[in-house]
Amino acid sequence: MDPRSKERSQLYYQTKATEAARN
Repeated sequence: MDPRSKERSQLYYQTKATEAARN
């Protein structure tokens, strides 16, 4: 798996978690 892809996935889920916490 591409390390950059994994990094992007972590950022994506982190952002989703932040939005969920905000709501």
